Amino acid sequence: FACTRSGHIFEIDYSRVAVKNVRRLLPGPQQHADCREKPTFNTGPGVAINSISVSPSFCATGSEDGFLRLWTLDFSAVILEAGRWSRVLAATSTGNLGFLDVSSRGYNTLMRSHTDTVLGFSVDGIRRHLTTASADGTIRLYDFVSEDNPCSVAFHPHEQTFSCGFSSGTVRVFDISSAKLLAEHKQHRGEVIGLAFSSDGEFMFSADSEGSLALYTASEEDHSVTRGIEQSALGLRDIKKSCNGNVVARGTERAPDALAVSSDSSRLAFVGPSSYIVTIADARSLDELDSALKVCFSPASTELLLITTSAHKILWLSTKTGRLLRQVTACISRLCQIRSICASGSKNDINEPIRQVRFTPDQLGVISVGDAIFLWDFLADPVECLTDRLFAYSCGCVVVVEHLHTGTQRHLQGHSNEISCLAISNDAQTMASAAGGPNSRSLIYIWDVQAGTCRSTVSYHKGAVQSLAFSRDDLFFLSVGLALWRTENFQLLSTVNMSGPIHEAAFSPSAASQMACVGSHGVYFCLIHTHASNADIKVNGYTFLTVFKKAVFETKVVVEQEIMLDGTMVSAAFDTSMDMGIVGTTAGTLWYINWSDNSSIRLVSGHRSKVNDVVFSCDEHHFATCSEDGSVRVWSTSSYELVVQFQVINQACGCLCWSPSSSGDSSCIAAGYGDGTLRIFRLASTDMEMKLHPHYVAVTAVTYSASGHVILSAGTNGLCKKFGLEGNEMFLAAGADRRVSVWATDWSKEKCDLLDWLSFPAPPNSAVLLLV
Repeated sequence: FACTRSGHIFEIDYSRVAVKNVRRLLPGPQQHADCREKPTFNTGPGVAINSISVSPSFCATGSEDGFLRLWTLDFSAVILEAGRWSRVLAATSTGNLGFLDVSSRGYNTLMRSHTDTVLGFSVDGIRRHLTTASADGTIRLYDFVSEDNPCSVAFHPHEQTFSCGFSSGTVRVFDISSAKLLAEHKQHRGEVIGLAFSSDGEFMFSADSEGSLALYTASEEDHSVTRGIEQSALGLRDIKKSCNGNVVARGTERAPDALAVSSDSSRLAFVGPSSYIVTIADARSLDELDSALKVCFSPASTELLLITTSAHKILWLSTKTGRLLRQVTACISRLCQIRSICASGSKNDINEPIRQVRFTPDQLGVISVGDAIFLWDFLADPVECLTDRLFAYSCGCVVVVEHLHTGTQRHLQGHSNEISCLAISNDAQTMASAAGGPNSRSLIYIWDVQAGTCRSTVSYHKGAVQSLAFSRDDLFFLSVGLALWRTENFQLLSTVNMSGPIHEAAFSPSAASQMACVGSHGVYFCLIHTHASNADIKVNGYTFLTVFKKAVFETKVVVEQEIMLDGTMVSAAFDTSMDMGIVGTTAGTLWYINWSDNSSIRLVSGHRSKVNDVVFSCDEHHFATCSEDGSVRVWSTSSYELVVQFQVINQACGCLCWSPSSSGDSSCIAAGYGDGTLRIFRLASTDMEMKLHPHYVAVTAVTYSASGHVILSAGTNGLCKKFGLEGNEMFLAAGADRRVSVWATDWSKEKCDLLDWLSFPAPPNSAVLLLV
């Protein structure tokens, strides 16, 4: 079928591609006396047909005159004609009756009826409800006058039930399979803005626009109320009948998702009591998990607010943004000593609760107020405090983390260049190490101290980094010079160029935003500014260091104490009181310094340069090392402590050999040096027993005979020399030419015979490397 603007309807047989019938839709007849002629197919204006649709039984047309007509397929009669309508009434096979609003294109249900005979009904005159039962197997409940609208809905995670909250505050629970109302609760006075089940299906929660909160037992069919909470003038109170308070933030703007339950069913979160607060509660009891106990400004910076909580946590908040910057669990209390007491009471009689605690202005003491006023001093035993901690130092490309009490070590590896500096955060959880060559970009590793793993790597500086430092509040990290990083994600905040090289920098111990740095042009005092918005800085609105003073001090310095160490001091780390610390020297030694008793303890020692040889004693109780720095050092195998050291100035020690006898009086070490000399050291007397000069070139190998009476030495020119008493020996010699020779000797006859060779392809150098 096809329609035209002239009112013609073409019936086309598309199998024969021929027009089967042509019909024309004409306007209705005009009722005039002078119009006697009947209109024909070709006379008079037709009604333009804009749309046509055909079904197996009917044909529908929409025409220009605004009428919708339903025809038989032969167009002999109009079954239905509707014109200029605004609503279309529709009925469904399930018994629903509604209408379609043409202008708004919306559908509204007028009523829901049964599809079979109604068998009976009953009227509730008080609640104005009507219930009917029908042969279609359904029971329907009608509300004569209803102003209660559903607002929120939630399915049970496991059962075929769901709950629905209404504008009146009523919460109803329905069984889907039986279409049964399981429970109805009217705990709320306001519109229900949130409904949620716990994922395990044990509990249900509801909240209303007036701020009240209710907890239900969802495992029971009646969903009994376990707890309801409202905010009264006296604080939170439990309720069973009603919830008029303000626990959840008031209003309907957060509906219908005002409540959220964690996936493990342990936590319930909601906005409240105000729109600026998010509360996290225990899902089984609605008790808050943590609450603030005390609040005070940080003594180091007015931009930080410190809060202690009932869960024994300390929170650092930014006073400008309100952001949580850091949190730690409360530390184990240290031993304290009472300095003085005001009012009544004694040092051993502290029975009343402490009402208030404050630090003294110098931050070195604490004042507590209870039944008396107490002024406390901290007990700081340096040795005990130090041995309970870890300390770290660098050894070439490796960071060594050592436990002083047990002596155990952890080696952090990752750098490919020698480490130039280290820094550890104030909470001892994060450590930074920097390494880089003169012509390469330095790489800074960020380590997790407890796990011993690398958290991140950052890079900015060209050449070696001179110093690293963490701010007192651990919010900033500084690499000299000068680059400022944020410790939360170690993103670069900004950099500054100084007029000259900077050698060292340190943050102020009393103010987190202040620091000082020293360079070849003087001392700089710096201040870190933080602003909410800054066009110059692209990271979180931070601006960097503003140098506000440059000063060169001219004052008299008096030496109070002095301790002589084994070399030039190259690094140091002291506590805030400067009473104790650790110092590193050019001799490869780490010293523990205690100024109170003017003492020094060797913690770690090592060679200044490359180690050339390592040998064990026969009983394996000791081992010896030699180095390019000219030193021979004997160590204890059990404790790794340095036992004795022999030093030769301006000569490199290239090889070692331990005598076969390990008795305390006769044990000796033979060492070969770069000037061709051979030195014999006796361990019992810690003296050099003998010095020989058998070679004119560097000694590369030395060994004792099995009896210990003969020493063989070899040099870079391939010559071997022997020293000792009479005897018959056999030895092997290996050279850089990759040949091993077997020799038989009779020292009494000065006879040395070559027995055999093991030859391998080799470079031309023939230096002797090993004697056995």
